[in-house]
Amino acid sequence: MIRQLRQAISGLVYGSWRRAVVNGQAVIGRKELEQRSTTLLPAGRLWIRTDHYHIHGMPTPPLLEALAGEQDDPGAFLAVLPEAELIGRNATAVWQNRVVLESIFGSAGYLLHHGDPRALRLRRFHSLHHRWPLALVLANHLNSNYFHWVAEALPLLEALDQASVLGIASTEPLLVVNAPVPAFVWQWLDIFGIDAKRVRPWTHHRVRVERLLMPSLRYGRLIDEDPLWGRHLYPRWALDFVRQRALRAVAGQLFLANDNQRIFLSRPRVGGRGLANHDEVLACLQRQGFKEVFAEHLSVREQIALFASITHLVAIHGAGMVNLIFSSRVRLIELFPAHRHFGFTYQFLQISAHFCDRHHLLACPADAQQTMQVPIDQLDMLLMSILQPLH
Repeated sequence: MIRQLRQAISGLVYGSWRRAVVNGQAVIGRKELEQRSTTLLPAGRLWIRTDHYHIHGMPTPPLLEALAGEQDDPGAFLAVLPEAELIGRNATAVWQNRVVLESIFGSAGYLLHHGDPRALRLRRFHSLHHRWPLALVLANHLNSNYFHWVAEALPLLEALDQASVLGIASTEPLLVVNAPVPAFVWQWLDIFGIDAKRVRPWTHHRVRVERLLMPSLRYGRLIDEDPLWGRHLYPRWALDFVRQRALRAVAGQLFLANDNQRIFLSRPRVGGRGLANHDEVLACLQRQGFKEVFAEHLSVREQIALFASITHLVAIHGAGMVNLIFSSRVRLIELFPAHRHFGFTYQFLQISAHFCDRHHLLACPADAQQTMQVPIDQLDMLLMSILQPLH
């Protein structure tokens, strides 16, 4: 009864706003924002390669077929929004009383399901906490995850370099990030030369920004199910920006290649997505010269240097696989829970298309905690395949 009452009240308070989001009246979409922006890279087409990708232990998902081939490349633009506001727990951008969708994954679906409707709808009842002169926002509900930070947030830092076309020095904007700030975020900001004094962890409900630097999202969108959502498409040029900056930062610190060419990217035994037969898998891999590594035990610079040196990787599906963008022509086996939706790994298919020679996804039986039982015979077969000499 209490739950039904809450839903009824929510419908009365937020129902009209949600309808306005769906019909576009309460939001500023990408096309409208682009009209008042500076084009940095024209939109075009991108080709998603899938001939390197092989699935074992599960049927070919429809999403894989939808991704294959030519897709829209979003290009890049940069807008400066005067007298904008950042609202709610996600620092969602509001300008001229409408939500800027580029600040929340370009998606009305994300806004409705992961936004902060109470803060957005009732923002005028919150007092202004600060007034900032110029800011770039990298805060949202996903950017405390290592994958989303590297693949989706860091490419936006290119806007600091490109802001000079608008007469803005790269060292001028404040940088808004999630709070609490994960350790890897501080390490990445150091790699990019961001002074910690410019960083503003987001702990507010409402902040006015005299000039909000609003770069376009560095990924396209594939609409395969719900038109309010969309799968993210990662063009190589966006990932290359992060790759080049990262590899320059660790130049001279690369691991010895003969010690780190074959890596097993494992996960701690506590928590989800472990291996029920871990010791058996490790013994199988060690016979082929693989070394077990935990990304959680390495600094960001060490992860970059490690992935820059590897030639073969066996990885338990997880965020650490995003480090493949620092590699070249790697042969990969991804251990994936068979019941997990393919929508949780299609991003790695795209990354491997850019930076891997071959990518095998081995779907493994798993329990409710995603603890997998790896079929050793299939793993052995795939190892024989990827360990054949590179041509």
